Amino acid sequence: MSEFEEEPEIEEPELSPVPHTWIGPGTNPNANRWYEYYEADDDPNSGTLGIEGFYLTMDTSPVPGKTYYYAEGVSVMSETANAYSTYQTYLMYRTTSSGSYAKLIDIKDYPDMVPSPNMIDVTTLSDGMEKQIPGIIRLSDGYQFTANYTATNYQTVKNLEGHQYDYALYLGGTTSGEPDGSQGVFKWTGDVRAGFTGKGVDDARDMTVTCTPSTDVTWSASAGT
Repeated sequence: MSEFEEEPEIEEPELSPVPHTWIGPGTNPNANRWYEYYEADDDPNSGTLGIEGFYLTMDTSPVPGKTYYYAEGVSVMSETANAYSTYQTYLMYRTTSSGSYAKLIDIKDYPDMVPSPNMIDVTTLSDGMEKQIPGIIRLSDGYQFTANYTATNYQTVKNLEGHQYDYALYLGGTTSGEPDGSQGVFKWTGDVRAGFTGKGVDDARDMTVTCTPSTDVTWSASAGT
């Protein structure tokens, strides 16, 4: 082809006018806007996009292990989620075994929920190196969570002291900010205690919530399992 010859045009596939509205929840500043695209056929799973500059926004509450995109409430494409943010992590409790979990107070961090077990030495005189087997898990300081101190937060935790209630760490929430445990849930029964953290000049006041489990801590893939 000479430099004066025009390149042949690449024919664009015709897109049938089948609009689907996309809803993009999330932290993107434009996440609450509605987007449209056109598919090349009536198959809602084709995923052929027909608007230049269109982009997807990610659902903040995917089913564990998946990230879903929605069109008119129907999942049309998905990909495996490689990681999750700590955004939307909630300390929950309930005072009756048949009741629903509610958020205790907002937390700023959370501890290791599955600490390493004690290691029991089983080395014999015939071994060239140490041998160990896992023992029990020891929680020397319980589960300690940090929260912003307010009189209301402190009193809320104080009111629960001395009682055996159910507690849970919910990972994940809905697009409206409601805890749903869609990325996993740790549950246990135990006591709780409020603490007040030492600080210095120009610091935010912190408090601690220390949970002492009286049962094993269990994990499930979602709040409903």
